[in-house]
Parts: sequence; C-alpha cells; structure tokens
Amino acid sequence: SSNEFSSNEDHPIRRFTDPPVTPQCVVCEKYPKTACGYAIHMKRHHKSTKENGIYLICSCGLRFINHNDQKKHDNECTGGDFTLHKLDED
Repeated sequence: SSNEFSSNEDHPIRRFTDPPVTPQCVVCEKYPKTACGYAIHMKRHHKSTKENGIYLICSCGLRFINHNDQKKHDNECTGGDFTLHKLDED
C-alpha cells in the first residue's frame, strides 16, 4: 500500500510522516482536517470554540465562533484550510 495521500496538480503529495497542516484541537491531540470538522470535533468534547476563547476562519472566509456557524457553512465549500485565532484578536 502507498504511504501517500491522494494528490492533484494543485497540491503536493502529503506523506503520513509529514507534520499536520491544520490547527491542533485545544482539548486533545487530534488535528481536525476542516473548519467544519473542527467545530464538530469540539462538539464531541461538549465544548464550543467560543467557550475555549477561540474562533476559526475557513479558507472560504466563514468565521466559526459557535456551533450555529458550522450549520450555516455551505456544503459546497471546497476550502479545507483554516486558521485558529483567539477571540480577542482582530
């Protein structure tokens, strides 16, 4: 079996040994792969990003501050990249 993630011309090949490129969960050691996935992951911890003093920005531009923001996110969003910010940051 291959030790690589699938790739296309726009993205380099990722190997399992490469460091994660998405922010780590503030509660555990996992690295959710999308902003929606991060919001759902936090819900499984019975927490919200807001309760932890953070928010997420998806590459499509949506800010995730609570679980309701995840529900608003368009299912057609292709943005997998996201960043994590403290709520007091502008």
